[in-house]
Amino acid sequence: MRSHIEKFFKRYGAALSSDDVHGIVSCFDPPTVVIDDATTTLMIDRAQLEANFTGMAERYRARGAFTAVATVRGVEQLASNLWLADVQWDSLDATGAPALLTAETYRYLLRAIQPDEPLIVAAVVTG
Repeated sequence: MRSHIEKFFKRYGAALSSDDVHGIVSCFDPPTVVIDDATTTLMIDRAQLEANFTGMAERYRARGAFTAVATVRGVEQLASNLWLADVQWDSLDATGAPALLTAETYRYLLRAIQPDEPLIVAAVVTG
């Protein structure tokens, strides 16, 4: 399953990097929750997911990040269809060199009804 999860995050990173909002949203199984130190964002449906991700690539590009690169640091099966993935996101600038942004880390709860099609149901920002 780890290889399916790594492939999934490669696809998700490509959608994030190209500002493909429909591609991003297709990586989620709403309702979805994103939690960080200060806020909890609940996105009930695909329309709310679209609203949340619209313009995100522009905001990252303004900070010098053009490509999102995921490194899956760990995967744990929690139940038959639930997986926890520890992912570090690095950024590349317009030339393909490492961007001057600090890497971001997340723990994702994924539901994989089909083994080769995991979807995000929750994300926790861990760093």
